[in-house]
Amino acid sequence: MELLDWKGSVWILEQLDNIDPEKPSSNIINAIARYSIKNAEYCKYVVNTIENFLSRTQADKYIVVLYVIDSIVQHSKSRSMQNDRYPSRFAINLAQTINLILQQKSKFV
Repeated sequence: MELLDWKGSVWILEQLDNIDPEKPSSNIINAIARYSIKNAEYCKYVVNTIENFLSRTQADKYIVVLYVIDSIVQHSKSRSMQNDRYPSRFAINLAQTINLILQQKSKFV
């Protein structure tokens, strides 16, 4: 299955596009996190969707995407999910993600 073949990728991308970097909506961030937990069997696609969005978005949305990642990990830990794969899945490319953010000039970094 390709990344965009999974129906949830489109929804997640739409939500990420709708977040205002100047005033991030905790409702949207939490909705993405809840949706991700609900679709935990597609963890690989959720993480890839978010990481791909981060790699192609403008620098002013980097912090918001980090909020989303944090929210997903926090929600998954609070649910005490068995086979909680989100923390380990995000950890795979975490160094690359942080380096991408630090290499860009932004008013947030």
